[in-house]
Amino acid sequence: MLSKSLFHRSALLALFGVMTALPALAERPILTSEDKSIAAFLDGPGCADTVKTIFRAKKADAFASGNLTAGRLMNNITALVSKSCPSVTLVRTTGIVDNRKVYSGVADAETGWEIVEYGLRNSGGFIASSHSVGDTPDLPDYLASSSYTAFGDVVELAAASPFLCTNYDAASETCTLITTFENASASGATMVTRQLIDDDGAVGTVTLSGVTEDGLWCGNPQEASVVAGGGKLAEGSKSKSAMEEMLLERVQDAGEKVCVGYAMSDGKLTTTQFDGGGFQLFSAMEISPQTSASALRRD
Repeated sequence: MLSKSLFHRSALLALFGVMTALPALAERPILTSEDKSIAAFLDGPGCADTVKTIFRAKKADAFASGNLTAGRLMNNITALVSKSCPSVTLVRTTGIVDNRKVYSGVADAETGWEIVEYGLRNSGGFIASSHSVGDTPDLPDYLASSSYTAFGDVVELAAASPFLCTNYDAASETCTLITTFENASASGATMVTRQLIDDDGAVGTVTLSGVTEDGLWCGNPQEASVVAGGGKLAEGSKSKSAMEEMLLERVQDAGEKVCVGYAMSDGKLTTTQFDGGGFQLFSAMEISPQTSASALRRD
């Protein structure tokens, strides 16, 4: 049900009709969140088989896990479009902050307009919404650290404990990300990462091959593949394929090079990601090698 604090339903339906007839008006927001932190814009026709929208916000926190603002707005957009456009079968939304894609939302008619969304994450992984900060590259100092561990050493460790669990929580026995290697050697590997999209069991899996450079694993995000499924992402559904496409776009936003480094200190293994310019993308994440994979949790 549309929030009364946004617009009256009749006015919204009239606005959508106008925007369908005059696409130039798509530059104006069609809805805003109740707290005005997010504005929604059409990204194409207001009535079509697939209706695309863009959510824009000034602060990334508007799309953070635990912040329900984007989800409520996605619900309102979906309700509006599905009621005003008889031909629509899919609604998809991309959330953007500072030209970064940090939110992906989908809903299709086949599933009764169930919404699946993946917002801002900071738990590492190729999908996570990262950006480099600072004025000078961080990589030289990282490589010079006494705790720095070459990728080949991590491959040897993973031979016995192949599931690299990020941010292991002993109480729930869960991880925010699980990484495995395929065709691994000291010179490179295919890296496979898995993480929850939502709390309903949808999982996003990214596969990317890379080679070692200065002991780091480095790959080209443009060559990645993404599979999403489970939960509300039914096999063969439009929501599933749309989510896969949007998550791949977020992976590829990292550019043509991303590197993963490892460090061992006081018996703890950590991982850090860098962009092609050597800037760090995340805070270091602790890794727990496991012989069997723990369950995933959403960060």
